[in-house]
Amino acid sequence: MPSQCPETKSVTFSSIRLRPPNQLVPNRHEGFLQGSPLAGKPSHPATIYSWWSQGQNETPGRKRLTLAVDIRPLNPVDTFTRKFRGGCAMKPLDKIGVRALFATDQKLPRRGRSGKSGLTSEYSPSTLFPPFSNRYWLPRHRETTRVIRGIWTGLLRGWFVILALMGQPVAAQDRPTQDKPNFIFILADDLGWGELGCYGQEKIRTPHLDRLAAEGIRFTQFYAGSPVCAPSRCVLLTGKHSGHAYIRDNAEVRPEGQLPIPDEEVTLPELLKEAGYITAVIGKWGLGPPGSSGDPLNQGFDFFFGYNCQRHAHNHYPRFLYRNRERVLLDNPDFPAHQSFPPDLDPNDPKNYARYSGKDYAPDLMAEEALKFIRENRDKPFFLYFASTIPHLALQVPEDSLQEYLGKFPETPYLGDRAYLPHYAPRAAYAAMISRLDSHVGKILALLDELGIAERTVIFFSSDNGPTHGRGPQNLGVGGTDIDFFCSAGPWNGRKGTLFEGGIRVPLIVRWQGKIPAGKVTDHMAGFQDVLPTILDIIGRQPPPDCDGISFLPTLLGQPGQKQHPYLVWEFYGYGGQQAVRLGRWKGIRLNCYKNPTGPLQLYDLETDPTESQDIASAHPDIVAKMEEILRREHTASPHWDFAKRLQPRPQ
Repeated sequence: MPSQCPETKSVTFSSIRLRPPNQLVPNRHEGFLQGSPLAGKPSHPATIYSWWSQGQNETPGRKRLTLAVDIRPLNPVDTFTRKFRGGCAMKPLDKIGVRALFATDQKLPRRGRSGKSGLTSEYSPSTLFPPFSNRYWLPRHRETTRVIRGIWTGLLRGWFVILALMGQPVAAQDRPTQDKPNFIFILADDLGWGELGCYGQEKIRTPHLDRLAAEGIRFTQFYAGSPVCAPSRCVLLTGKHSGHAYIRDNAEVRPEGQLPIPDEEVTLPELLKEAGYITAVIGKWGLGPPGSSGDPLNQGFDFFFGYNCQRHAHNHYPRFLYRNRERVLLDNPDFPAHQSFPPDLDPNDPKNYARYSGKDYAPDLMAEEALKFIRENRDKPFFLYFASTIPHLALQVPEDSLQEYLGKFPETPYLGDRAYLPHYAPRAAYAAMISRLDSHVGKILALLDELGIAERTVIFFSSDNGPTHGRGPQNLGVGGTDIDFFCSAGPWNGRKGTLFEGGIRVPLIVRWQGKIPAGKVTDHMAGFQDVLPTILDIIGRQPPPDCDGISFLPTLLGQPGQKQHPYLVWEFYGYGGQQAVRLGRWKGIRLNCYKNPTGPLQLYDLETDPTESQDIASAHPDIVAKMEEILRREHTASPHWDFAKRLQPRPQ
């Protein structure tokens, strides 16, 4: 017996059931020991610590799975249902401690069969190893007299249950039932607050989204998590504002993907899976490359189809998309998403732009997959996160949609001088893309009606940030866009990439037929961090304790008791570095934080100055001081971003 092994108390039990671990990442899991004599209970909770390791002097391709089991009586009313960053929700009632260490030296596959599991039926027990580090263990208890032998016996008796890990039945309280509503969250990409008819758009037709607003509720003070893609989506899925969230800017990983969110982050799909939901993300991901901790299949989603990498999503006619972790080849030519128009060709001839398209339009394929997922899971509670790539650049849209707008607007061919791809009718193309997205929403609504599940499906529609920013001395729209022509940001100042209102104030429409009063408009102030607690509130569950959001379910249902945010906070580490606070009617913004992390805050009164055009910080030092304190209090250190240290992730 290795001397490093901790002292233990001998306990026998008939089986172990635990949630699967994440490959290559130390983790904690809920578990149950069946037939444990402790406390006289037939089923006893346990904490299972696990990690994969490549041992020294071992055959390449072989990895060890190590499990450390800690068994303690819990408060009977305590439910062990989720992981927390700082530890587990265990409340020991006495000092009984039992630990066992277990390992396998069987050859392991690179990936598990599903979810976060790396276990398959190929494994068998072989030997015992001491713990790699005491940090994986709870405090030792030395009143015990026997050591690992008793635990080893119990593990052998229960090993067949570990082999059948992924086949364990779901607890009765978490079995899928039709009593739970379905959730569909549709996220547009770079859609401005003013680009829908129901928000005042006059040039672009969006009849289906206008219908959704007429049958539900429309928010006028709803905020994205960040002014660019990845950090905004991180806030949405974790319920943490950008001063606490793990991802705080777009950060690239080579050869594809973005900086992954770690396994320790608790995500909305993970929480919904615990409640018995089938989960899918279809569209653009951007929170971790395939196989990483941020892989959507490692963050609670049962199914993924679309673009894993945001850079890859710049082309709407790509060579491939992902189905789970496998590439699906498309019938499109291979061409870069950033190029200029050839100088020897006529820019006024539409035929010369055929080189920038293909046969398989990715947004259409993703919409069809969304419809398929809904149809296949109509009898189960499901969560569909449909993250469309429209209207993000490049300007690409099928001809049938383009024809609806050709000749409607004055046009100047865009030749690719401000990034992305050329187009001979850029305004028509942009409007057509948004109407194409609207048609996808219409198909989803029609299918819900056809299947008879519209009344038990809650639909959310929003955008990840404001409309595309400008470039150059005249601040002309990137990629040929013209947001001023379309009033894309509505009345607000700013665009994508800024913390002014136009960069972060976005549409939110929610429909739940029979529950949400139709045609309602609210000025309740909310943000992406509030979506997670709202969805959990609908199914009667509590969010994690480190969630920054507040459920807006009372607002949806028109009921009293809606809690209010005393303030909203943003930290953004792109575009020079920015911070912002919304404090009631007041809005504070700090720019160029990398140059001056403690530079002056600009202050605006949104009630009298909604365009944020007159800085009144000098007239209200007390408000500025409050905002400074809020920014200090709501900031947690990041290993990847720091204004003072000028720390930013570099492509890996």
